[in-house]
Amino acid sequence: MRAGTSQRRGSRRCSGRGQRGQTLILIFLGAVLFGAAGAGAGGMFGGASLPVLRTHVREAMADQDLRAQVDRTLDRVVASAKRYDEDRKRFEADVFAQLARHDATPADLRPLVVRGDELHQRIRGEFLDLRFELRGQLTRAQWHAVFAGAAASAPVPASAP
Repeated sequence: MRAGTSQRRGSRRCSGRGQRGQTLILIFLGAVLFGAAGAGAGGMFGGASLPVLRTHVREAMADQDLRAQVDRTLDRVVASAKRYDEDRKRFEADVFAQLARHDATPADLRPLVVRGDELHQRIRGEFLDLRFELRGQLTRAQWHAVFAGAAASAPVPASAP
C-alpha cells in the first residue's frame, strides 16, 4: 500500500499515514525508554559505577573532611538515580499499557512523549548540577585522578577492538 492511501480491514479504516506517525512515536518512546534516558548516573560521571568512583575519591583525597563532603554528594547522586529509576519504571508501565491498546492514536501517545522528555530533562539536570557540585569540591588534579581512574575502570564495549 502506498503512503497516504487507505484500505478497509474488517470494519476499521487503516491509513498508511496514521500508521507511519504511530511508528515514529514508538521509535521515539523506545529511544527515551531504552536509550539516552537509561544512561543514568554512570554516563554523567565518566561511565564508572559509583562504588568505583568512591574508591578513586578515597585514593585521590587525603583530607577526610573533604572526602566526607564528596561522599555526601555521591550519596545524593545515588538517591537521585534511585528516584529516576522508580519514575522510569512507572513511565514504562504506562507506556506499555498504552501500547497494548491496539486502538491507540498518536494523540493518545503524545502526553507520554512529553512526560518522557520531561523525565529525561529533569534527571539530566539533576545529574549535571551534582556533577558541577562535585567539580567544585575537587581540585583539578583530584578531578583528573578520580575520572582518569574511573575511565580506566569502566567496562569496554564488546564492539571495541
